[in-house]
Amino acid sequence: MTGLDLSAPLLRRARARRAAPAPSLVRADMRRLPFARGAFGAVVNFFTSFGYFDEPADDVRVLSEVARLLAPGGAFLSDVFNATRVLSTLVSREEKTVADERVAIRRSYDPATRRLEKEITMGTGPAARTFRERVRVYLREEFEALHRDARLTVTAAWGDFDGSPFDARRSPRLILLAVAGSER
Repeated sequence: MTGLDLSAPLLRRARARRAAPAPSLVRADMRRLPFARGAFGAVVNFFTSFGYFDEPADDVRVLSEVARLLAPGGAFLSDVFNATRVLSTLVSREEKTVADERVAIRRSYDPATRRLEKEITMGTGPAARTFRERVRVYLREEFEALHRDARLTVTAAWGDFDGSPFDARRSPRLILLAVAGSER
């Protein structure tokens, strides 16, 4: 088993927490993966770790790299939020307390860039910390088309980690299972 991330601090944290058998942890950019063609029987990309690059072509590049790494018949399991549901239920402002700290969240969708943007401010005053994330929104049909373009065949779709069927209006997630062909 191999884990991959671009973040050195997150990899350090993972190394400190890993248990036996310890997976190999690698720092790399998922657009240029440092592994040989056909090196893996399966690849997993979960928790909306897809769609953060500025250019849509980079998302295509990621899926092409996954296809390159998979042995013939290898499986790719990917997970993103269900765009239809998220956009229809978008809460633009939210405040809550987490571990006795004020957390303010602002969300917006930019149709021109097709990005969901989120700003999280933790704490108040000079000690406040603000984090921002922007992720491209993909509808199911678009996400499946990206897989096809990378020569990955989608064989199943689920709407949540409990294995429930995908429902565009209700499902919180879009989880796809795709298989690599013999010719890539």
